[in-house]
Amino acid sequence: MHHKFVIIDRQTSLITSANFTLSDLHGDLDTADSRGNANSLLVISHPPLAQLFSTEFEILWGNGPGKTKDSRFGVNKPYRPAQSLRVGKAQVWVQFSPTSAQIPWAKSTNGLIDQMLATANQSIDLALFVFSEQQLANQLLTRHRQGIQIRALVDSNFAYQSYSELLDLLGIALSSGRGQKLTCQTEPLNYIWPQPLQTVGVPKLAPGDLLHHKYGVIDRRRVIIGSHNWSAAANQLNDETLLVIDNPLVAAHYQREFERLYINSELGLPKFLQQRVQQHQHRCGSLKSAPSVSESSPSPLRHPLPPVV
Repeated sequence: MHHKFVIIDRQTSLITSANFTLSDLHGDLDTADSRGNANSLLVISHPPLAQLFSTEFEILWGNGPGKTKDSRFGVNKPYRPAQSLRVGKAQVWVQFSPTSAQIPWAKSTNGLIDQMLATANQSIDLALFVFSEQQLANQLLTRHRQGIQIRALVDSNFAYQSYSELLDLLGIALSSGRGQKLTCQTEPLNYIWPQPLQTVGVPKLAPGDLLHHKYGVIDRRRVIIGSHNWSAAANQLNDETLLVIDNPLVAAHYQREFERLYINSELGLPKFLQQRVQQHQHRCGSLKSAPSVSESSPSPLRHPLPPVV
């Protein structure tokens, strides 16, 4: 249950990426320089929007705490597609995770992110705690090949993990495991970008602080936000909120936050990561893609890409 929303008087919705903790909101008491994790919070006064959140809450709540069978979480909740509504001068889409694997990926919350990325005409800027959904990386590559400017920041704790899609954008792959447990396999259906991006990396934050954002800005007017990390777990396992707001003024606030983080970030491939790549190549030679969950099932990639030579 990864939601982070509050409904007040069934009229006002408070939607945030922040956990209600000291470190997420204000900083760590034992670290003087800590400012708190990088997060965002929206307060929207609009009864129809609050009703969508109230419906989600009531499904989770059921008859209340305890072992009641009508309190539903995860894929036990009924599937609901993305809802679109007008909020003032903004067009808003709302969808809640998770989505069962029995439902087409395109109809899931990650599928909604994919659809929004596909609308980009000029730029895509991402500030993400976790980025591990291969199909979204493939969509970014499609947009990049069409001349769209792409910049991405991922939290340093996750950016260089073997499952991180930031590695794809940097043009490298790492096998899972370390030392004697090195598997010499990449994640299933992995695809390394032939031309690495130099506009992706990690922000430099105060010690102890995390990039806990989960947002993307498209063409400086459309924002993808919520509690939803860009991962398969958020898509198919967790109870999550995904919100898309089409409004230049709202987007400007998120763009300003991105520029604040981007101007003080480490971009491109760091030296220590180059060394890790060399170590993996020395140990494994060429890496092989791990088998998918079901080898007999069709590839979930919406835009299959040629293998890397």
